[in-house]
Amino acid sequence: QNPTGESITSTQLRQLQTFLSRNPKTLVLSDETYQMLSFDTGYIPQNLATYSDNIISLGTFSKILAPSLRLGWIHTKNVDLMLKLKSTGVINSGGGVNPFIGKIVCEIINNMTDEFHQLKRFMVRELEQRCKILRDEITKYPQHFEVSNPSGGYFLWVKSQKVKSTRLLEVASRHKVSFLTGNNFSPNKDLEDYFRLSFSYYSQDDLRYFSIRLKVIVNELDGTDEVENTKGE
Repeated sequence: QNPTGESITSTQLRQLQTFLSRNPKTLVLSDETYQMLSFDTGYIPQNLATYSDNIISLGTFSKILAPSLRLGWIHTKNVDLMLKLKSTGVINSGGGVNPFIGKIVCEIINNMTDEFHQLKRFMVRELEQRCKILRDEITKYPQHFEVSNPSGGYFLWVKSQKVKSTRLLEVASRHKVSFLTGNNFSPNKDLEDYFRLSFSYYSQDDLRYFSIRLKVIVNELDGTDEVENTKGE
């Protein structure tokens, strides 16, 4: 779900299972940082590792328990692979991975299970509401922006219709709005018309300032001679 906000569909999941059944030596490493932050309660896919022995799922507590909490987990049904991982030096004789924080999180989950799930539900609702605030504002300017409709996570994926995202960032920065341009998400450094906008950091009240700033940004772009020519440069 980073940066597009999309989740794997049931059709795509079946296609992946079919592909892996035909290619048993293929391993899939699934980065599932935002897997538990789905807005669609009707369809929340399990860790992909539960669907095949050839999939390794990676999760993290940094998005569902506390920011910057450098602790995660590996999930796989492949017993041989898990034994290999457990026998590596850092696990077998190095004291494990982040053992002190791991013990604290383990105690939280074991002794505060209900509170943990309540926190997660609150986070999902809050993120969905923040997402809606930003998305509603951006959709007011269809001539300038085409915006995704995320199914979860932290981000909106937006296409700039009139100027390259680097040019847009120059203007937006002057009005205290920042984002990551699309070239950061491409190995070829393309996707120059796109940018990723986060709704995870600021409160709903703070995000309402975005409406004022976005209007100023759009007005500045519309009043600039470069608007029509920037994408051709």
